[in-house]
Amino acid sequence: MAISFIPSQTKPEFISEIKKDKTLWFFIGTILLLLVIFIGLKIYNTQMKGQISILEEKIQKLDEEKDKKLEKEMREKIPLLEKTKVVLNSHTKAKNIFDLLEKKTFSEVQITSFSFNAQDNTIIISAESDNDKALAMQTSIFRATPEIKSVEVGGISKVEDLFKFQFKLTLGEKVIKFSYKIK
Repeated sequence: MAISFIPSQTKPEFISEIKKDKTLWFFIGTILLLLVIFIGLKIYNTQMKGQISILEEKIQKLDEEKDKKLEKEMREKIPLLEKTKVVLNSHTKAKNIFDLLEKKTFSEVQITSFSFNAQDNTIIISAESDNDKALAMQTSIFRATPEIKSVEVGGISKVEDLFKFQFKLTLGEKVIKFSYKIK
């Protein structure tokens, strides 16, 4: 064996063994890391499924309790609502009278006073107009209105180019009921 002072091109054997070992350990480390991540995700998934099932059970219990409470309350309140409906339907609703007058008053007639008697469903209206044709038109409009049972005209006078007159209207009972709508 000759000793040479010129460096040789060959690599020592222990360096190639270290490289082989590094690759093997890197591959094994990667597999172990992936295995740990997989097991961790499986455990996390199992815990989440358990929590979801617990929450679903709680929601179901709350729904059952809520529905029972609501049903009980509804059963208790329905008779009260039916009594209230009867009371409301028997009450008078003056707004309907004003709606009726607004819709059925001729454009040239001006109402100056208004009196309502709820016991016999009568309205006494004082009105005025520039001409007698408006009086005739207003009378025919009131007589053609199905909500008005009878129309009486009185107190006709002419003062300073104004015709003044009164109407006594007897309304149908439905007009002043709370549930009735004026057409």
